Amino acid sequence: EDFKEQTGGYTEIAAVLYHGIGSHDRADQIPQTSFEDQVRSLLDAGYTPITTEDLQRFIDGETDLPVKPVMITFDDSR
Repeated sequence: EDFKEQTGGYTEIAAVLYHGIGSHDRADQIPQTSFEDQVRSLLDAGYTPITTEDLQRFIDGETDLPVKPVMITFDDSR
């Protein structure tokens, strides 16, 4: 069974990318309180965070994803 059959033809996964969380005055970082507010807003809107492992298990046909999955990712590992 191919991925398209596994997903019923289409699956949407939201992704949010952050470069860093911190208190420094840098354009590539978001303050901790803003990050918490944004995550809270996603949860309030019905999104469920998933991991890369969750996504791989879904692709492999081992599990289903929640109705509104979201991946929260970080660039540069900050």
